[in-house]
Parts: sequence; C-alpha cells; structure tokens
Amino acid sequence: EKFWTQNHNTFGSQVALLDNALITIDAYCRQLTQDNAFLNLAKMEEANQSSFYVQGYSFKNNMSSSLTAYPNLPLTDYFLYLRNTDYVASIRSFRTAALYYAKDYPGGTSSDYEYWRNCVITAGNGTIHFFPGAAANRAADIYLYLIDMNELTYQDIAVTAGFKFDYNKLKSMFDDSLSENSCLIVLDDSGQPVFCFAEDENGQPTDIDYATLSDELSKLSFKDDFSTLNYQSEKMHVTRVSSSFNN
Repeated sequence: EKFWTQNHNTFGSQVALLDNALITIDAYCRQLTQDNAFLNLAKMEEANQSSFYVQGYSFKNNMSSSLTAYPNLPLTDYFLYLRNTDYVASIRSFRTAALYYAKDYPGGTSSDYEYWRNCVITAGNGTIHFFPGAAANRAADIYLYLIDMNELTYQDIAVTAGFKFDYNKLKSMFDDSLSENSCLIVLDDSGQPVFCFAEDENGQPTDIDYATLSDELSKLSFKDDFSTLNYQSEKMHVTRVSSSFNN
C-alpha cells in the first residue's frame, strides 16, 4: 500500500508538470489576443491583399522568439492557422495550409492532409483536443494540441493555434511512474482516450486496445484514487490522478 501511495504522489507531481506546460501555452495564446499585429493579420479575409504577405512574414519572424523562453515545454513546433485565408504562420514559414502540411509531413497522402486540416478547422468549435500524429501522416511520435483562439477572448479571432507535442518528451515526464508491463492512458472529460504510453520489458511500444481499455476504466469505482481491473486475464492495479488545468 505504501508503494502505491508513493506512486500516486509521484504521478500527481508529473501531472502537475504537464498542467504547467498547458498553462504556459494558454497564457501565450491569451497574450497573442492582445497583440495588434496578430489581430490585424487574423482579421484579413483575402490572401491577395497587398499587405497580407508583408504582415504575415513579419509576424512569422517574431514567433521564433515567443516560446524559446520555455525550453522545458515538451514541444517540437507550433503554428497558427488563419481560418479566413487558409494560411499557416509557424516559426519557419508563412504559407498556405497545403504547402505547410507538405513540408512538415513529407509523404502524407491527400486523405492524410484532409484529415489534418479538418482537425485544425473543427477546433474552431471551441474545443481543445490532442490529436496523435498517427492522424497526420502517421507520425506516431507527435500529438497535436489545438486551441481555438475564439475561446480565449470576446473578440472574433478566426485562428486555431496548434502545438506539436513530442511523444518522447511527453513520455519522459512520466517515466518515474511507468515500469515494464504498465501503461499510462489520458482520458478526456467524456472518457475518450487522448494519448497513451505502454511499453514491454524491452522498452518497445505494446499493442493495447486503448478504446476498449478506456471503456473498462470508465466503469470502475475508485477509493482514494485506487482501483483494480481484470483486463485480458490479468489483474491490473489502477491509479487515478485528475488534471487541475482541464480535469
């Protein structure tokens, strides 16, 4: 029992680290909503406006220094998708969404691109999602965290902010809680899996039906954040910790 209590405390500290990363990202996005250069660019509705490219490239150049003050964030990159013009501003480029995708996800098919673009556009309904890289060119080491800027302000800002979370950096945040034949699964408030880590004794990813496991977990009763589950003929000890940032 002492072991599981210590494990819970460690796990809670790791969840708090991820919460802090999300809080930093949220603060950055809110800061952007007060940036006149960003607001002017976001409100443009025609890519052929004479000042569109000038403002876009100028803003892109300023993005590169925005999050470098936070080297511990588990990110590989981030971008801003301008829904009015179908353009993407990132640290490295300012180009159409199609060209951005082709450069950042080489080898992706047209259906991969449409899925990625739909994920980014539908974030405009005011939700915040993690999307595994498997949905975007099957890059299994990346999760895409999307924020609708409209949710952060009273202003009409038709922009989706996308943050690429690196699988290995995310997993390393929870390494002290993971051992062989264990797994970590993050569920949203509706009980759907968001991202998952599971490895065998050789450190290789294991094949787990996360949808089925998530459904089983949602049915459990917990006492002091602990429970047990019989899964695939194995008894599994379950420890639960909730995010203080987004539950």
